[in-house]
Amino acid sequence: MIVNGQVHMTADPPPQALTQLRLRHQLAAASADAYCRAGFTAVVQDILLGEHLAEITESITSRPLAVVVLSPDPDAVAEREKKRAKSGYGPDWQPRDLDKVLRDSTPRIGLWLDTSSQTVDETVDEILDRAWTEGAYDPAGRHGPAAPPGQPSADHGQRRRRRLSVIGGVGSM
Repeated sequence: MIVNGQVHMTADPPPQALTQLRLRHQLAAASADAYCRAGFTAVVQDILLGEHLAEITESITSRPLAVVVLSPDPDAVAEREKKRAKSGYGPDWQPRDLDKVLRDSTPRIGLWLDTSSQTVDETVDEILDRAWTEGAYDPAGRHGPAAPPGQPSADHGQRRRRRLSVIGGVGSM
């Protein structure tokens, strides 16, 4: 976290805000790769909109890699926000604004889930059921099963041992 000199993201971000955002994404990718090299499964979770989803996905070198974008309806996100102690939104960014950028400017990489009517447990189950088949990321732009050789993608226990997932989107579970 930046303690001194942080420049907040806005709908029309200043260059320094983008520099800080890209640094955060570079550090997240490097950290995830380091955990994977050490034998851990890693999950990178962030709001990744527009070109930033592709950038972080390409900067992660560990494979296999699954990308999951949570894309609940902005009204569902606003309702969830009312129940939280702190908000991830401010005067410059509201759920509907972020949703527009997500849907209009973000490349369709990986598995996109509308989690509007799901509980956290239902979302997790759907991610585990579908991430490694529909969310598989291939740098050549192909999508499809990402099961490592010798590991069937349909086995729930095997899916839990995959290496890396990127989860991004507007709304949290």
